[in-house]
Amino acid sequence: MIVAIPCIRAGERLYVSLHFGRSPLIAFAEVDERGFRIIEVAMNPYATHEHGRGAGIIDFIASKGASAVIVSGIGGMAYENLRARGIKIYYAPDEHGKPLSVERALELLVNNQLAEMEEPIGHHDEHEHGHGHGHGHHY
Repeated sequence: MIVAIPCIRAGERLYVSLHFGRSPLIAFAEVDERGFRIIEVAMNPYATHEHGRGAGIIDFIASKGASAVIVSGIGGMAYENLRARGIKIYYAPDEHGKPLSVERALELLVNNQLAEMEEPIGHHDEHEHGHGHGHGHHY
């Protein structure tokens, strides 16, 4: 399957972004039970859009054939839109207060150690919906 991971670059490494819609980059990886291979790291063409950002990034991810995403936080609208398209959403928790590297998140997915999300989870510094403190839930 193809998995999309909204991410940021720090030095030479990619980390799972804390903000689904505003992430500057999206990594795409082929994943199977044997492992993963990053096939593309694309610019998020919707990162700076104020309105329609979530719908745009979901269209972009779907156009690349992704059947799953790995996120560290996602608002209710994006969550529902991904679910409506049949795209699975996996949660990548922080590791000791720091975002997971894309490679580590993919390793966890391959080893069945990432949970599929059952509801949206905001991140502590997410402000686009006016709520979401701690690992609070968006309803």
